[in-house]
This record gives sequence, structure tokens and C-alpha cells, in this order.
Amino acid sequence: MALVFKGRKGKWHKGAGQGNEGQIAVGGKFAGGKDGILFWQSQDWDTVDFEVLGGASVIRIYNAWDCGNGVVDFWLNGAAMIVEEIPNGRRYRCNDGEPDDDFEDIIFRLQRVK
Repeated sequence: MALVFKGRKGKWHKGAGQGNEGQIAVGGKFAGGKDGILFWQSQDWDTVDFEVLGGASVIRIYNAWDCGNGVVDFWLNGAAMIVEEIPNGRRYRCNDGEPDDDFEDIIFRLQRVK
């Protein structure tokens, strides 16, 4: 799987979290279990390749942000996402905690990689 960040708006640090019934490996190393893992968007990279281990049939995706106080927020205030089917995956256009309904605060896609 690949998580590809495509855009970000606003001043907050943004990321995408995922969880599933199995485990996750990034770069061949165990990175997270059933509680999931949070991938932060960085100026140094825009793609995270990872493998879902253990035959998980469900992957939960959410957007997250840090307002600068070291606290990770998600599922609060104006948080929402529009999910679009694309070839080999889905695109997520998300709002963060600012209630502006523009769905441009973080944009990423999750793709199956062969």
C-alpha cells in the first residue's frame, strides 16, 4: 500500500492515520498494531509505502492535525472527509478542526501497490 499526500492548506501540522486488525510494516520493519499508526505529512517526503500484515480485511483511515500544542486532534469540530474512488485506491479530501467546509485542509490518497 502507499499513502500519498497531495496537498495541505493552513498552518497546522497535518497527517493521516490508519488502523486495522493486522499489523503494519514500513520499510520492512514493524510499525504499528491494531491501534494503528499516524503518518505525518512532511516537506521531506510525500509518499509512505507500507504493508498490511496478518490478512486484515478492513483498514480504517482518518485525518489528524496538531495545532502546535503537541496534542494530536482528530474527529473534532469541523473534521470531515470526502472519499473518492480512484484506480487502485481512494482519494481523501479532508477538513481539519477549522469549521470551513472547503475539504482542502489535507488531501491524500491510499493506493494498492503491486
